[in-house]
Amino acid sequence: MSVIKSKRNQSSAQFLETALQIQQYTLRQCVKFPKRYTFLFTQNLTTTATNACTQVKKGNSIFPANKHEAQLRRDCFLQAYAELQALVSLISTAYDMFPIPENAIVEWMRLINEELKLLKALIKADKQRYKNLPD
Repeated sequence: MSVIKSKRNQSSAQFLETALQIQQYTLRQCVKFPKRYTFLFTQNLTTTATNACTQVKKGNSIFPANKHEAQLRRDCFLQAYAELQALVSLISTAYDMFPIPENAIVEWMRLINEELKLLKALIKADKQRYKNLPD
């Protein structure tokens, strides 16, 4: 059954899908770069995107029963956030070095900004949700 577009809500697990989209989009863009830059640059770009996706999935797999586990979950999401910030810097360098179409950069940044907002909201929601856990 379809839901009217104006009545749709964002999924609570949208951050997982967006992280995967960033990883896949990064891989699709990197195969277009000159092959001689594979080990010098492209590999770092794809590794950073993959690490961000991995950290999001790790954090989501932790179901806290105490404050320590909640902190582990938060640490994973913070690491993913940091990886995405690093990815922005690498994309900026790639844009200066390679002929990347403007619309590709816009889409890349849109995905990353969306994921950063989702992670920030998730960290805030987790802080509220897990504040009464035992030590």
